[in-house]
Amino acid sequence: TKPDLVKFYIECLFEAKNQKLIQELKILNDSEVSILERNKSYEIPILFSLLANTKVAAENNVWYPVGEGAIKSLKIDLDQKNFLIKKYDSDLKDELWKQKIYIAIIY
Repeated sequence: TKPDLVKFYIECLFEAKNQKLIQELKILNDSEVSILERNKSYEIPILFSLLANTKVAAENNVWYPVGEGAIKSLKIDLDQKNFLIKKYDSDLKDELWKQKIYIAIIY
């Protein structure tokens, strides 16, 4: 079904820490304008296709696979747990983007 396909697509992107998805998240994270406005200046095809139409996004629960993946990774990913207990250091900002929980928060 359509929701299963969307869920599977998002799961694959999230679990693989897809670099194109992460680049798009970085672009959107540095902006205070809507995804519709941001798409006029930057290529963000993954996130635009998933989130631009909020009614379709809500119908397909596009946040669900990321939330599920984040919860699962918090339970089983020891490297992520060890990273999260470190004291915050701005020099580790690039390292944040390697953590599923951070990717999920920004998503």
